[in-house]
Amino acid sequence: MSFANFNYESESNDKRSRVGCYVSSKLNYVRRQDLVEPNLHIIIIDIKSLKNTRLINIYRPFNPQSNETPRNFFNKQLQIIANAYNNNTILVGDFNLDWKKKGAHDYAFKGYFEDMNEKLNHVNCSQLVTFNTWSRIVN
Repeated sequence: MSFANFNYESESNDKRSRVGCYVSSKLNYVRRQDLVEPNLHIIIIDIKSLKNTRLINIYRPFNPQSNETPRNFFNKQLQIIANAYNNNTILVGDFNLDWKKKGAHDYAFKGYFEDMNEKLNHVNCSQLVTFNTWSRIVN
C-alpha cells in the first residue's frame, strides 16, 4: 500500500518482513542498512532534517525464523540497537513484552527485561507508552 508524499521502508528479509514504516517525503533521511543485519526485523533511519535524529524500529518475534532460541535472537537485536544508539535516537516498535510485568518474578519474559537492561542501560531509555496497546480477547 502506498500513500501520497510518503516513502515506504521495509526491513531486509529473505523470508518474511515484519517491520516497515512510512517516512514523509518532506524529510531528508538516510536508510542505514549498514548498521543492521538482514532477517533481524530492524530498520534504522537517520533523519537529517531533524538534527540527525535516528529512528530505530524493531519487531521481536515470539518464534524467530532462524533456528535460534527466541532469547538469543532478541539479544542479537539488542546488540544491533546498542551499537547504533546515539544521543538523538527514538526507539519504536513491538517488543512483545508486558511493561507492567517488568519486575514480576513469575513473568515468563522477565529475563528479556534483564537482557534489555544489560544491553541498553548505558543509553538511558525512557518508556513513554504506559498503557496497553493490545490485549487478547478470550471468550
